[in-house]
Amino acid sequence: MKPNKLLLALIFTTFSFVNYSQTIPPVNLEQGYTVHNGHIVYPLPNDGYSTVIEVGPGKTYTELYDVPKSNVAAGTLIKIFYRPEPYRIKVYIKVQATEAAHFRIQGIPDDNGNLPIITNENSTHDWGGGDVNQWVNNLGIMVIYGPWGSKPSWIDLVNLHFKIYGTTTDDNCIGVWSKIDHLSVKGCVFDNCSNGVFTQANNNDMTSISTYSLIEGCRFTNCGVQNSYLQHNIYAQGTHALIQFNYIEQQKESAIGSTLKDRATFTVIRYNYMEGTARTIDLVEPEEAEIATNESDTWDDAYVYGNLIVNKRPNSGVMFHYGWDDMANPYEYQRKGTFFFANNTVIMDFDDDSWNKELFDINKASTKINFVNNILLAKGMHYFYIFRTGETTNEGGTINFTTSWIKAFASDNNNEWKLTSGENNDYHQTGQDNLLTGNEPGFTDADNGDYTLTQSSACRHSGTHIDSVAIEYNPISLNNITQRNDVENPNMGCYSDNFINGVAYNKKDNNINIYPNPAKNKLQLTFNNQLLNSKNIIIYNVFGQIVKQLNTDKKQLSIDISDLQNGVYFLKTGNISKKFIVE
Repeated sequence: MKPNKLLLALIFTTFSFVNYSQTIPPVNLEQGYTVHNGHIVYPLPNDGYSTVIEVGPGKTYTELYDVPKSNVAAGTLIKIFYRPEPYRIKVYIKVQATEAAHFRIQGIPDDNGNLPIITNENSTHDWGGGDVNQWVNNLGIMVIYGPWGSKPSWIDLVNLHFKIYGTTTDDNCIGVWSKIDHLSVKGCVFDNCSNGVFTQANNNDMTSISTYSLIEGCRFTNCGVQNSYLQHNIYAQGTHALIQFNYIEQQKESAIGSTLKDRATFTVIRYNYMEGTARTIDLVEPEEAEIATNESDTWDDAYVYGNLIVNKRPNSGVMFHYGWDDMANPYEYQRKGTFFFANNTVIMDFDDDSWNKELFDINKASTKINFVNNILLAKGMHYFYIFRTGETTNEGGTINFTTSWIKAFASDNNNEWKLTSGENNDYHQTGQDNLLTGNEPGFTDADNGDYTLTQSSACRHSGTHIDSVAIEYNPISLNNITQRNDVENPNMGCYSDNFINGVAYNKKDNNINIYPNPAKNKLQLTFNNQLLNSKNIIIYNVFGQIVKQLNTDKKQLSIDISDLQNGVYFLKTGNISKKFIVE
């Protein structure tokens, strides 16, 4: 199998230099998107579909199961409109679409941004695939699965709310279960599911292994199964997983799975907001997919960058595991390459007098962690270690620190961190002289979850430029995504400055008031008496482009914004700026 445009040849240059030559897939967000309550809302595509079908109140089809199965085909776009009552149905898709003619199901939200809910609770209908056996019938709300020896392909699921009602169990409670080539799950909400998204690989045969999975702009909330460690918000198997711009909450209180479990090869995880569960990111060996490692010797290198990762869960374990789960798995298929960890902001904040806490659990002495431009603040534990020490021989690895900020308030460790608790394993570190520390890194308002950096922060513009891996975006928030503007001279951590072409977003400045916010057609401005002189007003979009400019000497002003696309904007006058949203 030859690499596709998503990924990549994973080749590292000399370990001591920050110079990486992997071809990272470019960010390709569909233009015109907005962000609503932690997930992206995508616009309808303008073309590319030979058949367009509408489902919902007053539409051609009232229910999804009314749509003829002959329309589940390449080149079909099915639009599902929001209604208060969920669509109660089990969906099975086996279509083999193409890169030129996708099959797409897209939810159309209501005026308040609510997505159409799909649930298999009290479902009396199956739809989509036909010839569904009992095993497939018990997998989840939406199952993408082909007959033996073939896989579905090029399927997009967009703006849908997958919801399980009542108690979540393993059987029948997965949001999207798939074995597919080229799956895109974008802008969806996964609510009370066991696994939110699961991509499968088995039989060590490329006809049974998921490839090129994109999970983007989704929100995962209240997922997992009580007292079970086998279910996760995202569980990616197969090859070439790209996971970006997701808002991933910790699992429900009694669940003990991972926030994100990855058994895929060639993995990129970026620009997400993530909360820690038992483990936050669990990167282990491929399962029944060893054939996928033949594509490149560096199949096990993993890229995690630009994420905001917050762990306040008392019973959580090691934050990041990179290695293997199955000791019987052949050595050559255990992850033991390079873990690239850059421009992440990691917060570990416990109030239960936790005992030992560790950042990384790696299993092989050959493993390298490149730790670049990160901010790590850990507190609320007795001892804090960079590495967890295992109980088997030949464990170890090396961490290379490059221009990062680290502080651990460990009560029995003299408010410091140690490399590892063990003495008999092969763990090493380099670059300690590149680290900054202090009581805090200069967060704007950490108590209220604002981990952007103040102008006086020592972490601003003190990071290292990374060749070939441009950290281009800030992580998703509840209501926006912004591009970074510090690629050449980066901040440490996941956030660039709140500056767009010199626009400093100051939410506490009372010299100018904007309302309503969000706004639709008109934006009202009120200035205080100090700003009665003639003022130049400039409005920028999130890419720093000027979209409107005018002058005024009035105390109150109404601006027509009906021509602006939905999204986040910055209004600047003098040295004052305000953020507002158009919807």
